[in-house]
Amino acid sequence: MSDADPEMLIYIPFSHVVKIRGLCLIGVPDGQAPSLVRIYTNRDDLTFDSARRLDPTQELPLANSAEEVSYPLRAGKFTAVSSVTLFFPKNFLMNDEPTGVLHIGFLGEGSDRKVTNGVVIAVYESSPQVRDHRVSHTIGVNADGLS
Repeated sequence: MSDADPEMLIYIPFSHVVKIRGLCLIGVPDGQAPSLVRIYTNRDDLTFDSARRLDPTQELPLANSAEEVSYPLRAGKFTAVSSVTLFFPKNFLMNDEPTGVLHIGFLGEGSDRKVTNGVVIAVYESSPQVRDHRVSHTIGVNADGLS
């Protein structure tokens, strides 16, 4: 949450890749509920500045309600999601009062595919063995690596 204005940025990582069909929100009463959300998928590098500049995956005007409201999302844009960042740029008060959200939920399906975060399973040679690297022109070393 920003200290100087009603902006709020929330990053939500998932442990498995998901397909999201909808977003459910409950805002706080008295006009502090967010009036707009900008949704970004698979971005873990957003700041308030970049969220203002970059095009979101989807932008939704929100209802002024302290009750749960479900918002459908474009299915084709939310098929292989490993994280979601929600940027709430303003609330219904339209002043510097903080924005409040009581509940965030997602409608969709999980998958068996875990989020890997770019980690690759690999086997590294921790201590090289000379016998694994046979060279015929080596002087003073036999096949077992001993002189």
